[in-house]
Amino acid sequence: MNGSADELDLSHLPKIPRHDNGGIKQLKKILAIILSFTGLTLVLVLVFGFVLISRKKRFMEILEDWEVQGVLPSSNIQIAVKRISHDSRQGM
Repeated sequence: MNGSADELDLSHLPKIPRHDNGGIKQLKKILAIILSFTGLTLVLVLVFGFVLISRKKRFMEILEDWEVQGVLPSSNIQIAVKRISHDSRQGM
């Protein structure tokens, strides 16, 4: 026990195992894909909703000068009546 120890030969030692970050990299890649897909879906839904609302406003029925709209006093029914002048031959 007393004496000097043999020198350590590093070539006979096993290789040090490397810490594998492949799982973390793969998780980051999957997370990036999912977040990108979610963001794209959200943008498409917002654009579709904006187009739908703007088309609805554009094609909304507009009350013109020759139309009268109101409620019948006796039955509370919503009506829209076209006014026709007396000299007109419409509807004859």
